[in-house]
Amino acid sequence: MAASSNGSSELGNVWSADAFPHYMQNRTDGDFCRNWESAFPRSADDEQQPYEYVTRKGKLIWEAIRREAETDAKSEPLLSSFLYASILAHDSFDRALAFVLSNRLSSPIMLPTQLFEIFVEVLYCRADVLDAAFADVAAVRERDPSCCSYSSALLYYKGFHALQTYRIAHALWNRGQTVLAISLQSRVSEVFGVDIHPAARIGTGILIDHGTGVVIGETAVVGNNVSILQNVTLGGTGKEVGDRHPKIQDNVLIGASATILGNIVVGKGAQVAAGSLVLKPVAEHVMVAGSPAKVVGHVSGCPALKMEQWCKKLESDGNIFGTVSEETDADVLTSSETQQERHEVKSEKTDGVVRQSSVVESTMDDAEAMKKWPNPPDAEYTI
Repeated sequence: MAASSNGSSELGNVWSADAFPHYMQNRTDGDFCRNWESAFPRSADDEQQPYEYVTRKGKLIWEAIRREAETDAKSEPLLSSFLYASILAHDSFDRALAFVLSNRLSSPIMLPTQLFEIFVEVLYCRADVLDAAFADVAAVRERDPSCCSYSSALLYYKGFHALQTYRIAHALWNRGQTVLAISLQSRVSEVFGVDIHPAARIGTGILIDHGTGVVIGETAVVGNNVSILQNVTLGGTGKEVGDRHPKIQDNVLIGASATILGNIVVGKGAQVAAGSLVLKPVAEHVMVAGSPAKVVGHVSGCPALKMEQWCKKLESDGNIFGTVSEETDADVLTSSETQQERHEVKSEKTDGVVRQSSVVESTMDDAEAMKKWPNPPDAEYTI
C-alpha cells in the first residue's frame, strides 16, 4: 500500500472521529482509557440523560442482584468465576448487563469488547433505556414462577436478553445508526430465536417468557406492563408498506403461539388466548380465543400481571358458552340443592343475525367444564 509524504497510509484519514464509539468522538486529548465516564455527554439540554438518573427501585434491584450472586458463588464454587466476571466485578447494573449481552452475542465479526463499548455507552447515556431494563428484570422476577432471583433473570433468561438488546438497537436506530441496529437484530434472531425490529416501539415492564419464536414487526407498538409468551407474532398482513403492525396497549397478556396481524389495536387489559389468530381489533378487558379469534368473556384487573392463561370463570354476560336467558341464569344461581346444571341457549333472530343454539348438560363445576370445553361454541358477541 502506498504511503503519503508524512509516512502515513493512504487510508490514514479514514481513522477519524467517526470511527470511534459515540462517547469518544468529542475527545481531543487522546486519553480514551482513563476516566472514560467523563467522556459521556452531560448537557442538561441533551435528550440523552446521564447515568446519575437511577430510580430507587433500580438501586435496590442492583443491590439484590449482587447479594444473590455472592450467595450463589459460595454455594456453587464451579460458577464463582462466572458470577464474579458477570456481576461482582462491576460497580453498576448497566456495566453488568452490557457484559452479559456482549458475551452472549459476540461472534468472530463482532468481538465482545466491541459490543461492550456499544452497549455500555447507550446504557450510560440513555436513562430511559436503563430504567426500562430495571423494569423488565423486575417483571421477569415478579411474573415468571420459574424465576427464583433477579440475578437469574439477568444471567440466563434469553427473552430478557433479546428485549434489552432491542432497546439498545432502538436507541441506535433513532440516532441514525441503522446498519448497526439491523446487525444486532440479525444477531439476536440467530442466537436467541427472537426477531424484534429495532424501529418497533416497546414500553417498559415487559415480560417475554421463554422468548423462542417471538416476532415483532417494524411498526408494531407495545405498551407498558405487557406479557408475551413464546411463538407470538405481531405481524403485517402482506407486502404493504407504512403503518401495518399491531398496537398492543398496556397490561395485555398474549398467550403462547398467538398471532396478531395488521394495523389493529388490542385494548388495555385485554387477553389473547394461546393459539389464537387475531385479525380484528380487540376491546379493552376482554378475552379472545380461537382462529379467527372471537370474544369469549371479560377479564378484570391486569391479566399481564396475573399470568392466568385461561381464567377459571370469566366475567361474561351469563356464561362463556353463549348468552343465557334471565330465567336460566336465575335457575343456575338458585340451584344449590343439586349439582346438575342445564344451560340452554335458544336460537333467536336479531337484526337479521341468527345466533347459534347450544345445550350443555353437566354435573361438573366450572373448572371441569372448562377442561371439557376448551373451545366454546360459536356465538354472536358485541365488543
